[in-house]
Formats: sequence, C-alpha cells, structure tokens
Amino acid sequence: MARIALFGATGYLGAATAAELRRRGHDVTPLRAVRLLVPPGRRGASSGQLAAPATVEETAEQVTEQVDGVALDLLDHDAVVNAAGLPSARQRTVDELHGANAAWPLLLALACAEAGVPQLIHLSSVAVQGLAPVLDERGTFSPVDEYGVSRMRGEQLLAAIRDRDRDGDPQITIYRIPSLYGAGRRPSYPLASFPRRLPLVMVGGGSQPVAAAHVGAVAAGVATLVGAADPPAVVTHPAEGHTVRSIYQAFEPGRPVLRVPGIALRAGMDVLARFGPDTRAAVIRRRLGLALRGQRQAASWFAEHPPALPTDQTDQTDQTDQTDRTDRTDRTDRTDPAAAEPAAPAPEPAGVTSLRSSPE
Repeated sequence: MARIALFGATGYLGAATAAELRRRGHDVTPLRAVRLLVPPGRRGASSGQLAAPATVEETAEQVTEQVDGVALDLLDHDAVVNAAGLPSARQRTVDELHGANAAWPLLLALACAEAGVPQLIHLSSVAVQGLAPVLDERGTFSPVDEYGVSRMRGEQLLAAIRDRDRDGDPQITIYRIPSLYGAGRRPSYPLASFPRRLPLVMVGGGSQPVAAAHVGAVAAGVATLVGAADPPAVVTHPAEGHTVRSIYQAFEPGRPVLRVPGIALRAGMDVLARFGPDTRAAVIRRRLGLALRGQRQAASWFAEHPPALPTDQTDQTDQTDQTDRTDRTDRTDRTDPAAAEPAAPAPEPAGVTSLRSSPE
C-alpha cells in the first residue's frame, strides 16, 4: 500500500479522506498547510486593478523560501493529497484567497518535485466553471466570484507545471468537487443559503439538475485516484442526480419556496453582473443562476473507473461535528454539507408560492 501525505486532514473532507485511505490500507501522514499571503498578479499603477495574473515564475518567487521545508515533510511518500484551502471570499482578502487556493498548490507541486513524490492530487472546485451550462473536465473557466477566480488560478498554475514536463515533476490530477453533504454537518448549501428572512426561489417545478456530492463518495474518489495507472489531468465528481427541488427539500426542509418567472431571475442576474467578482453580488448571482438553469454534468472519468464506496458512507462523516471548517488554512472548497442525503423529489414542495398560474 502507499504512503500518502494529506494536507487538510482535520477538515471535514480531509477527515473523511484520511479515514477512507486508511480503510484501504494506506499509510496516511496528516500535515498542515503553510499560510500564504500572495497577490494574484500585477496591478495597474493608477487604477489599482489587476493588470495581469501572476505567472508561475512570479508566484514561485514568493513561495520559494517555504519549498525546502515542505519538501522535507514529503520525503519517502508515494503521493500527496491536497484538501487544504480557503472556502469562500467572505471576510477574506484577495491575497489570502490566492495564497491558499493558488500559490499553495503551486508550492506543493514544487515541493513534490524536490522530494521525488510521483503523484499530487489537488482538490479544487466546480466554482472554476461558474455558471457554465455543463460542468466538464476541460480546461475552460468562467468563475463568477473571487473564490472561483482563486481556484482557477490554482488550476492554471498546476497545469503550467504539468505542461512543462520536466523530469522529476509529479503526475498532477485536479479533482473538481461540488458542494458537499453528509452526516455531522449543519444543513447548508450555496443554492439554499439565501438569508433566512428571504424565501428560496425556484423556476417551474425545480427539476433543474445541480451538482452536489456525498463526502464519502468524494473520499472514495480520491482513494481511487491514488496509484491509478493512468490518472486524468482533470476529473470532475460525477453527477449524483440532485435537482433544485431535492436540494431545497434536503437542506432547508419546511422553508418557504417562492416560484418565480425565469425572466425575473434573469433580470436580477443582469443587475448583479454589473458588480465585480470580489463582491457579495457575485455570490448571489451564482445562486440565482443555479436556481434558474441548474447545471448539467458531462460524463466523468469516474464513469469508467467507479470508486468502491464504503458500506456506510456516513460512518466517515461522524468523526467531526464542526460548524466551521477546522483551522483557517486546512479548508477546501466552500461546500457546507447537509446533515442528511437529499431526499427524492416530492410531488410538490411544501410552502411553494407561484407568481403565475403556469410554470416556466
């Protein structure tokens, strides 16, 4: 079995991943991520706006002092799994987000190369594709908020390392993960996390597909990637069959749902699009977009390499009952999970109010 270094092992997803790797006989070394403050790139002298994103070389210069220390911790390991990162832009500076979600993955790749670790699995987020109609495994990006931008930059920096194809560089796999759910977590999901004083919104019957993942299934996915004969450069967690309606029922049961015309949500999104990605408006715009259109998922690499799921996925999630995600560096994607697996759609959600007689 493999010896695996796991960063973010005390977080919700990290703890589940550590348990699953050990269940399969691997030797897991829990390690803590280095806290970094790294700007995303060069800013204009007069405007202060981002003029150009930082290159690999420019970012590497800012983390080079930490590479040797991390590399020492990685000696004699067969793989590194990175489940560390900052989960949202709320109350975070841009430099904090990019330090944790972009510069830190690059630092890890450089440390793996120095330590001779052959494989790096980086847990990223579907937020890199924002409101794209279909989530897939291509290197296309359309983030709508600063969190998604920071995750995108992390993927781009790792892709640059992978593409340079130097002897000693690790084989890098980026695993894009949607919002998580599972036992032991406060019910919360980005689509359903509008302020409590406001109703949830839904277009038509709420049958639009949305991406969500059981934490145990993601942990099994990571374990499947470890030591795989030909792991992909990018892999997206496969669809689990969730819809807007099923997410509302599972994550916010009993909360009023307001059925609105699609044209009203589009108008709201157009207004919010005028604000920048580092604002709260960008986050709300993504939620409205999910309620309006949902997001389909293209076929995943896992379709041909299905993970072996544990008999009871929830056993892995009961190890921690934190409402905040471990320390401020050992965090992954903003994936506040729910306390239970989403239920199958009911004929009509309770408390649904329609703004018109015929659904869109």
